[in-house]
Amino acid sequence: MQIIKRLWSWAWSWTSFWERRWKPRTVDDAPDDPNDKVIYLVEEDGKVWQVVMACPCGCKSRIQLCCVPGSRPQWTFDVHNDGTVTLHPSVWRTVGCRSHFFLRNGRIIWC
Repeated sequence: MQIIKRLWSWAWSWTSFWERRWKPRTVDDAPDDPNDKVIYLVEEDGKVWQVVMACPCGCKSRIQLCCVPGSRPQWTFDVHNDGTVTLHPSVWRTVGCRSHFFLRNGRIIWC
């Protein structure tokens, strides 16, 4: 069963190769209704303290991730030269749709 799940994940990642990638947008306030495929980098005094995004599964839930150094849990991000973003570590929702995914180079990789 694990092999089938991995093959499905690999095949899905290839079909989504041509999809529009997630791009970062720096904002002062987190939006109440985030747009699809946009990662909002919420900053204060020039430092990003929160990342906000719409859940990629399609449930439209708002995901808020803390980026404050020393906090637990804490996410970090990389903005690449091509305008895409990578989040570290994975995002695993424990309520609602219970999605679990990585965001790598602007692409969602489902776990």
